[in-house]
Amino acid sequence: PGERQRMRLWDHPLVMVAAGVVLIVGGVYFRMLSLRSRSWPVVPGVITESHLTYSGTGTKRRSSGSHVAYQYAVNGKFYKGSVVSYAPDLLESATGTVNRYPQGAEVQVHCDPKDPATAVLDPGTGLTPLFALLGGAGCFGYAFWKNRTA
Repeated sequence: PGERQRMRLWDHPLVMVAAGVVLIVGGVYFRMLSLRSRSWPVVPGVITESHLTYSGTGTKRRSSGSHVAYQYAVNGKFYKGSVVSYAPDLLESATGTVNRYPQGAEVQVHCDPKDPATAVLDPGTGLTPLFALLGGAGCFGYAFWKNRTA
């Protein structure tokens, strides 16, 4: 009867508000970058690395994503990039990304004219920033509900 129940981290309203802020700020930031990237100039580039990444060891080792790196030049200066998309397709697998961008392939790199070191292979928008915004709103709603029921 006198036992005090320990609060889980995600049950604390301030933690959920902080998570909501991070998701909303990230969603807005990547939405703006993805929209801007559609009008960036295009330069030729080449894929320098393309492979699956793994987590775990032994029989628990599983593919956890993909790593794609590329090189391109702007005004005679060489740059390296690794951003495939600011709003990745949630339905594309890591294997699909690696297959789409094999090592040695020539690609079109979209680079920011104000900062050529900022570049992306797949410009434009997808659903990822929207889901971040919705997740942030959900975190705020949960924090409000949790605070009201406490």
